[in-house]
Amino acid sequence: MSRAKPPRRKAYRHRPAGARTLRTQPWKLRSVFQPLEDILNQMEATGFSDADQRGTPIFQSMKDSCWYTSAPAINGVADAYALHEKRSGRPMPTEPLRRVANKLHYGSMVFASDLADMRAALATLRTETMDMTEDYAHSLLQTVCIQVELERNAA
Repeated sequence: MSRAKPPRRKAYRHRPAGARTLRTQPWKLRSVFQPLEDILNQMEATGFSDADQRGTPIFQSMKDSCWYTSAPAINGVADAYALHEKRSGRPMPTEPLRRVANKLHYGSMVFASDLADMRAALATLRTETMDMTEDYAHSLLQTVCIQVELERNAA
């Protein structure tokens, strides 16, 4: 004989949309880290990065298929995590990202050890990002965008 299921006694707790962690939204993590990993993969495989006519290293975004300059993009990610380091008080490995970005910017040789360090730093940053809420990540992005605009206007 079957009997009726007991009623569910767990109370419903509404969570605001921005309170979800990025762990539940892997496509957003992928859109941040995949271009950086693609740059690393290409440099490990061929030893070179894509470049425009002037020799500036560039990469293609999978989100909008546009080409962007590699060094400022890598520095932007490093800036965001440096800000997160200040806010959270936890050390973030941004130095390998900045080292590779500077070498790409100045046309210096990027060594395999630099790429390995950057790959390890990206893995750490990815795990740190998974615990961020959507609102917090948006706040980081807005702050870095404002910082970039202020630097652009000052120059």
